[in-house]
Amino acid sequence: MQNEFNNNADPRPHHYILKLSLSAGVDRDVNPQDRGKPAFQQAILFLQRVRKFAESKGAQPGLKAETLPVTDDGYPRVRLTCPPGLMSEIKSLFARKIRDVNEIPLPKPPKQKSLWKRIFGL
Repeated sequence: MQNEFNNNADPRPHHYILKLSLSAGVDRDVNPQDRGKPAFQQAILFLQRVRKFAESKGAQPGLKAETLPVTDDGYPRVRLTCPPGLMSEIKSLFARKIRDVNEIPLPKPPKQKSLWKRIFGL
């Protein structure tokens, strides 16, 4: 069953669910006043920072992101869809802001029969 899923070298987007720190959206140089904002707001601020980073790398089209409800213990969460290479850059740049990453592997698309086999039913 393992071979049906993408491996990390595959450039296609993967889904990632990130559990963030309580001050994930705060940047000391840009918005230190946002430190005490609620968890959901921290997730929104974090996504703004990630999108800004992806835009500077030219990877904005390959990144999709959404804010998820906070965890039961009150931590912010987000879902990112991006290639594994971009995710590794995000993890290294925002290492202190990300508490946990869960990857949801996507199944590879089924192999298509050749056009001739589809036409003649082989």
